Amino acid sequence: MGWDVLAIVLGAVASLLGGGVLCSNYIQKFITRVLNHPRKVTESYATKLSSLTKQLDASSKQIDRVLFEIATVAENRQQTVEKLETELKVLEDQEQHMKFRIEALENTPLEAAAHFAALIADGEKRSKKRDYVLFGAGVLASTLVSLISLIIEYFS
Repeated sequence: MGWDVLAIVLGAVASLLGGGVLCSNYIQKFITRVLNHPRKVTESYATKLSSLTKQLDASSKQIDRVLFEIATVAENRQQTVEKLETELKVLEDQEQHMKFRIEALENTPLEAAAHFAALIADGEKRSKKRDYVLFGAGVLASTLVSLISLIIEYFS
């Protein structure tokens, strides 16, 4: 039994030494080079934390820009709505004024409207006569000027 225990212990020690040699960095590098398998590079906790903090800061700035743009658009829309409300109020006032004037004209007696039309018609008749007189005077004046210029040209 002594030899059996010694063989087991020596086998275990040889196994530990063999495993330690196979697990060393030199052997791992050699095996990865032979198998062409790159070794994973692990970042330190501080590097990961720094990278995540930079990403968070950049994202925060981008969100701030988007929120500012949303606020600007909302403010512009609010101003546009207020302007449209003001214009609508002015148009409503104009509509009420026009309705009042239409109602006043609808309530005007027909006799008054007929009298007003007669007054305008007399003015139109006088206007026609005046237009004919002015036209005739213009024709006469241009004829006289033409005759005078022919006479002057003939005697000169």
